[in-house]
Amino acid sequence: MADQMTFVLMYLIRAVLFLFSLALVLRFILQAVRADFYNPFSQAIIKITDPLIRPSRRVIPAIGGLDVASLLLALITIAVYLYVPVLFAGLSASPAAILIGACFSLIHLFLEVFFWALIAVVVISWLTLLNIASPGNLNPLVRLLDDLTRPLLEPIRRVLPPVGGFDFSVLVALAVIFVLENLLIGLRSDLFA
Repeated sequence: MADQMTFVLMYLIRAVLFLFSLALVLRFILQAVRADFYNPFSQAIIKITDPLIRPSRRVIPAIGGLDVASLLLALITIAVYLYVPVLFAGLSASPAAILIGACFSLIHLFLEVFFWALIAVVVISWLTLLNIASPGNLNPLVRLLDDLTRPLLEPIRRVLPPVGGFDFSVLVALAVIFVLENLLIGLRSDLFA
């Protein structure tokens, strides 16, 4: 019974840490792409992350308009996320290994955010084509997804404009993310082999 309670506690701690690191990554990305600050989803991310971001900004300044405090706190949160199972198992781990693993996990989380945002854009466009969803950017989530994915898709659209009403930029962006994730997995396995 105690082992089950320990497992549940570890799972809950890791779930909270993962969701908080996701919120920090989203905050960093939304600020970097200059998403609508007043969007309700942006406001929710800000309210979730502000208790740790505000004090850390006194010590960690922004660099080039990028919210370094969010990025560094996301890295720390992911490192703790990776260390929790080691701690619960009563083992020890090298701080360098945890930090390197956290860097890889942070990059992977960035790629996953963009991957799922692009998938959501595709699904919304299909729903609009099928007249299941209304066209336009009236929904705050649709506007936020557009803000999030536009910096990825615009450079591709300049090189590969829509052909016959079909926009292949999302497919190209998804393929690039897929290649980057596979390179990341290969590099991680080479490093930790």
